[in-house]
Amino acid sequence: MDFFNKLRIDKSLYYLEKTEFPVHEIANQVGIHDSNYFSRLFKKYMKSSPTEYRHLMRKI
Repeated sequence: MDFFNKLRIDKSLYYLEKTEFPVHEIANQVGIHDSNYFSRLFKKYMKSSPTEYRHLMRKI
């Protein structure tokens, strides 16, 4: 399960960096239908929330 969650988070990075999709839509795109769970999982792997990550990537 950990492997698949990591794949989902990796795929979500693309959507966060390249699209304007809201976080709940990105969660659905990567196969996680609960956006709160997606946010917790994202924070576990990336040490920031999806929104924080998106803002950081826009500054670069």
